[in-house]
Amino acid sequence: MAMTKTRPATLPRALPLVGHALRFRRAPLEFIESLRSFGDVVMIRLGPRPVYIVDSPNLIRRVLVTEARSFGAVGLILEKVRPFIGDGLITLRGADHRRHRRMLQPAFYRSSVARYVDVMHHLAAERAGSWRDGQQIVADVEMMELATAVVGKTLFSLDLEQSSVDEVADSMPVLLDGIRKRLLAPTELLE
Repeated sequence: MAMTKTRPATLPRALPLVGHALRFRRAPLEFIESLRSFGDVVMIRLGPRPVYIVDSPNLIRRVLVTEARSFGAVGLILEKVRPFIGDGLITLRGADHRRHRRMLQPAFYRSSVARYVDVMHHLAAERAGSWRDGQQIVADVEMMELATAVVGKTLFSLDLEQSSVDEVADSMPVLLDGIRKRLLAPTELLE
């Protein structure tokens, strides 16, 4: 199935130098949701760079799966993430990417993932069991800590101590904010 040639809609009112970055930064979810009225593919500007927002499950599947080779492996976001996470499976291209993927692939075979279910269930039940009636929890922090514990146990066979899980959970917002700032910087001079 070949990708049909359709011209993406262009979001108007890009500011000089920053494009749509300020609007995106102020209210990212609201900004992305506002693009739906322009169609399935919308070109915005983050600084001087054009960025294409795809909002169609079928097109997203084509870009990421069926025609992925036509679109390249690493985009702007991954380039901005690379200084934080280094060269790894999600930031590499070509032969290096294939080599890393082949090394990690057995961990994601159906039989491997099936073995993780018990671990995930146990860790989730343990965490939920620690909550008390009426207790207010911070859902994103709880989910980050659970995800960290699951990854540690399933992929690395580690029982992470709570202090390590807490450190990851505390560091993640700082990391994500740094990535966001790098992504929305109107010029490379701010790097």
